[in-house]
Amino acid sequence: LAQLPRSPEKALSDLESAEKIAPDRLEVLQNLAHVHSEYFHDLDRSLSYMKRIVQIYPDNESSLADYCVLLARLGRIEEALEAMQELESGIPRSPPTQYQMACAHALISKVRPESKTIALRYLWRSIT
Repeated sequence: LAQLPRSPEKALSDLESAEKIAPDRLEVLQNLAHVHSEYFHDLDRSLSYMKRIVQIYPDNESSLADYCVLLARLGRIEEALEAMQELESGIPRSPPTQYQMACAHALISKVRPESKTIALRYLWRSIT
C-alpha cells in the first residue's frame, strides 16, 4: 500500500503477490478489494474479493458492512438488504459499522425512500 496513491498498478501487483503467499489473509483480501474499487473502479472485481472475505470470515462485522455498502453501490439492492439483515441480526455496535450501515441505507434510499430514515438512525448511532 505504500505505492498508493502514486502507483496503484504497483500496489496491485504487490497485493497479488501477497495473495499468492497468503490467499486467505484478511488484510490482503481487504486491500485488494479496496484497490480494485477505489483506484481501478472495478466494483465487480472488488465484490469478488468481498465475497471471499465474508465466506472466510463470516463473523467479521466490518467486512460484512463493507460488503453491504459495495452491494448497494452496485445497485444490487435485494442482496444488500439481505446481507444487512444478517448483519443487523447480530446487532452491530461499533460506530464504524453503524456508519457503514448508514451509508448502505443512504445508497439504497435512491430507489427505496424508506431507507432514508434507517440511514439517519444508523448515522445517529454512529456518532452518539
